[in-house]
Amino acid sequence: MRGRSLGLIAASLLVVTPILAFAGDKGPATIDLKAKYGITGSKSAVIFPHAMHQSKLTCDKCHTSAAGGKLKFDIVKKEGIMNDFHSKMCWPCHTAMKVPKGKACATCHK
Repeated sequence: MRGRSLGLIAASLLVVTPILAFAGDKGPATIDLKAKYGITGSKSAVIFPHAMHQSKLTCDKCHTSAAGGKLKFDIVKKEGIMNDFHSKMCWPCHTAMKVPKGKACATCHK
């Protein structure tokens, strides 16, 4: 009986431990969007301050779940001023949240 109990405890830990580990994973502190999405062009890379955004917003503001994961929008158009980062991700939120200089190039491209 004792061996069976230990087996059940071990099996439970195998299921619960990855869930707990995921729950504590906040992702990277910063994300180089140019490198991550393979963007070419002359503008400097946007180093997205992920941790700073997490301190002010819930994950489901941008992601499909409260635990993060997949973004709510697809990044397809990556070049030009009306790229998907500007039109789907950054500018709508910066406008809604009244971020000072939220649509100015130098706010994100440093």
